Amino acid sequence: MTQITLALLSLEDAFSRIGTKKSRGYAMIADGRLPRPIGLGRSRRLPAHEIDRIVVALIGGVTDEGLRELSTRLMNERAVLVSSAEAAA
Repeated sequence: MTQITLALLSLEDAFSRIGTKKSRGYAMIADGRLPRPIGLGRSRRLPAHEIDRIVVALIGGVTDEGLRELSTRLMNERAVLVSSAEAAA
């Protein structure tokens, strides 16, 4: 099993990591090319490991549809991770 280091990035940091401006980053979230952010109080965050996988896909030349599929997969994995953590608690 792969070990994941969990860290949350602000949306600004996540957009910077993928090399896009805020307006495009928000558009990517809106149309499903980036996973939905996690709400923490009044701020929104994205898991760093999800952004890292998006960056790898972008380097590999993934299409917009490929990004949507990856984002859906990442959100499904996030749900499983949360369920596992809740079950262990």
